[in-house]
Amino acid sequence: MQPSPTDGSAPSALADPSKSYLHAPGPYSSNSSSRTNSDSSLHRIKNVPGYTTPVFTGKEEQREKVQNIVAAKGFIPRELVANEVTWFYTQLGIDDTYFRNEAPEVISDHIIALFGAKVLAYTKHDSSKLVIDLERIDEQRGATFIHTSAPGRTTTVGPGAICESRIDEIFLDKATPNNCYRL
Repeated sequence: MQPSPTDGSAPSALADPSKSYLHAPGPYSSNSSSRTNSDSSLHRIKNVPGYTTPVFTGKEEQREKVQNIVAAKGFIPRELVANEVTWFYTQLGIDDTYFRNEAPEVISDHIIALFGAKVLAYTKHDSSKLVIDLERIDEQRGATFIHTSAPGRTTTVGPGAICESRIDEIFLDKATPNNCYRL
């Protein structure tokens, strides 16, 4: 990436919201949906019979904490931190249950890992090299899986290929009405 001129001859990349976070184009990027905010492109289900979209009222306060943690760790350039955190919180279609259940430190690590994956894909000059392989499993509280895969499709290769069968084995196969999990 080349730095923007500071003499005012060209606008800063940070002045354009569509360029205010690192973007590695490819089939798994959220760029098209982030520009349109289309829920259908995010495969988001909102308040249909049998499902109520959860709302995490502490999300904005948490986002500020996460932003401070990400900035303090120093892995993302300071001028990109706010935009990367906002992108993660608002453009990826992540359910509020994730934000309610995860600690700010864990969320900050996920944001940094996603940023690192985007940098790696960018340096390889191949958007298909965007590989995301994040997971945390706590058999008592649940699990978080963030893997490279097309939304709504079962993948047979890559880090998320066995993710669904593992979720079934660890959580769903043992579920009872008093001990069940939300996907």
